[in-house]
Amino acid sequence: MALHGPDIAGVMTLANEGEVQQAQAALPHLTTQQARDFANMMITDHTAALRDARDLFARNNIAARETNMEATSLKSSSDTLVKTLRDTMTNADRTYIQSQVTVHQDLLNRLDTKLIPASSGDLRTFLQTQRMSVANHLDHARQILTTLP
Repeated sequence: MALHGPDIAGVMTLANEGEVQQAQAALPHLTTQQARDFANMMITDHTAALRDARDLFARNNIAARETNMEATSLKSSSDTLVKTLRDTMTNADRTYIQSQVTVHQDLLNRLDTKLIPASSGDLRTFLQTQRMSVANHLDHARQILTTLP
């Protein structure tokens, strides 16, 4: 199934909302400064990305459609992860950071194989910028993971 602007907007909206929710769910359980700093960075960065995305969508008259297969799959995975992170009491730092490696790698794959190739114009430029941020977050999470017990 080909993705269009509204589908892509739905995926990016849910991806950013999910990152914020995941960090908020994990934060009370995190014990290392690195993991706490990462979670706070996720809240800050993804809140800003969500704001930028919504501004772009509004300027380009793109109504986010969150009912496409990519978006619903992403939402389901994120909701499950949020519940897991809320309930994690032991080894929360490793659980959270490992989950961030997984979700950022997943989003990077979606961007490279589905979202960027299906986009054009301002939306494509935005996704390419977001791709750089996602790749940086992935690298950072991987680095933190190497330091955790």
